[in-house]
Amino acid sequence: MIIRIMIFIFSILFFLSCNEKNNALKGTENKGANDLNDFLFVGMINENPGLYKYNFDNSEYNSFWSDNKEKVVDLSYSEGKKNVFFITARNFMRSGAFPFIKNVRLYLINPETKKADFLEELGSGLQVFSHWEDENTFRIIINSFDNTIANYVNHRIMLFNIYGKKLEDKTAIFDITKQGYPQLKDRKINFISPGKKYLIENRDTEVYLIGNETEELITKTSQQVRQIEWFDNFLFLSSIGIIPGTSKLIIYSLEKKNILKLWEGTGVKNFFLTNDLIVFDKGFGNDSHITIYDYINQKMIDEIIIDGGCGLRNITRIPEY
Repeated sequence: MIIRIMIFIFSILFFLSCNEKNNALKGTENKGANDLNDFLFVGMINENPGLYKYNFDNSEYNSFWSDNKEKVVDLSYSEGKKNVFFITARNFMRSGAFPFIKNVRLYLINPETKKADFLEELGSGLQVFSHWEDENTFRIIINSFDNTIANYVNHRIMLFNIYGKKLEDKTAIFDITKQGYPQLKDRKINFISPGKKYLIENRDTEVYLIGNETEELITKTSQQVRQIEWFDNFLFLSSIGIIPGTSKLIIYSLEKKNILKLWEGTGVKNFFLTNDLIVFDKGFGNDSHITIYDYINQKMIDEIIIDGGCGLRNITRIPEY
């Protein structure tokens, strides 16, 4: 029974990939979309997940980085889209009843040369997670079973600056029979709008927009709000349900107080804003792809479809329970 519970926990965490849940309202100022000339994304290259670069000027993409012995498991831009790290692994599999990720490696996209610089071998473990602490610091967490005591999990935390220098490397040990599995830090979500004019509340099966003496129902959903961005008179909101792996992405007019566009279906729907466009991924595995949508004129601009699938952070897989 304990093993089945642990497998379920690992599956959920793997499904969320490197994105931690948020259980409390946290407001940060969002200064708006960053206009980009291009962006990197993850896609299959020679049967391995590698990196592509998409160019907005000609709507074309080309392979940027790949290695036939490594798979890209996470590509992570800073909030300002100026700094980029990515993580690879030799393989991810199961070791007995548990997931296992082998030979994790860390790379930095050099802001001057625009090339991938290898930084460090990070080892192997049950799972790897990452997030940006701020625009200048990147945190990586690797969980692994202790080699000597079976019910101990080593929770290793590393912190790097944007130049690839390691600032911190420490390991905490958790006895999962007493302390439970190590919890992840809450993921930052912009629940409060710039100027603190609006607040988003996720109430069980409903999501509300709260203003000064006003309250508007945005959508009814049992899913958890996962990402929020505010820009001009628009609200961009994604939500996710772990089972059965469905999600929503909403473009909402703060001026008209209604939904302008809604996408539903499988996948995670990572997204970012640039050049009056929203770029997002959807779907699982071979069916995963990236959509580029003009939210001002409300029209589709492009779709990126690659054999084997693609995504903004990784190629999302259906969780195994």
